[in-house]
Amino acid sequence: MSSVDRSDWAAVLSSFTAFFEGWGTVVADGDGVSFAAPEAGTRLELGRDGTSTSFMPLHGLTARWDHVAFDQQERTVTVSGEDFAYTYRVPLSLRPR
Repeated sequence: MSSVDRSDWAAVLSSFTAFFEGWGTVVADGDGVSFAAPEAGTRLELGRDGTSTSFMPLHGLTARWDHVAFDQQERTVTVSGEDFAYTYRVPLSLRPR
């Protein structure tokens, strides 16, 4: 598992892009990074300002984050902040790589 602090935006972009490579569309710029796989009904967005948005069938989330951890083995991304943690799981329909 790799963990990145939001203050190292270049590392966030690099880790996020590498994690989602081959699973859908990744768009990254100076203000945010996003992953979308419309065929699986899923999206995850992280903003440089600490905002985040997730959409999965049956739930959605909007929250602020300070750290992000990528777990290739478990196929999860965990964003966390003060008194908050959320784990995004790559849908089974997008696995295996």
